[in-house]
Amino acid sequence: MTGLLGQNGRSTLAQRDLGQHAEHRASPVVRQRRPNRQSAHRVISTTEPAPEAPRSRVSALCSSRLNYQRRCGWCIEQLFRVLKSHGLQLEDSQVASAERLVKLAAAATKAACVDIQLTQERDGNAGLPASTVFSTPEIETLAALSPSLEGNTERQRNPHLFPSLAAASWVIARLGGWNCYYKPPGPITMRRGMEQFDAIHRGRQLGQSGTMLQ
Repeated sequence: MTGLLGQNGRSTLAQRDLGQHAEHRASPVVRQRRPNRQSAHRVISTTEPAPEAPRSRVSALCSSRLNYQRRCGWCIEQLFRVLKSHGLQLEDSQVASAERLVKLAAAATKAACVDIQLTQERDGNAGLPASTVFSTPEIETLAALSPSLEGNTERQRNPHLFPSLAAASWVIARLGGWNCYYKPPGPITMRRGMEQFDAIHRGRQLGQSGTMLQ
């Protein structure tokens, strides 16, 4: 009986069981899923760290969505900027009828969207054709105006070719007062350029048709 007891009166059998239990807890737990016909053996160890791929994908998705929301917010701000005092001055309208005011707001919104689209395509990133915004006669007028708006330096030349929307955007920006230096043209510059272009295109159409104002 005394041979089974240690110095502190504890059983050596209990110490042996405690040591085996501690070794069992220290060793990693390995679980193996039963194989089936469609999947091979998979061994999952509890000591391995969790994969970071799902978390990184979620972070990338949240970041891209946040950037998209910021771009949409910027477009909305610029749209209202063109509609108001800096551009079309819709709030200064003297229209009293609600129906006519709605029609005026719809026409002004369409014009402002054109200005925003010209601003976004000024570098030719999307590769859109000029027919996205302009008709065929308008594109011909833009192509005829482009050489007369170019300067002597390389930066004052149209870097895009017709019939791309980027080339048309460059012409509209030049008509709006952009000097090809410093900051790129914005929607207000495009709005001024569109107003100048509308008058030039109408005059060109009248000249080609031979119509004389009475």
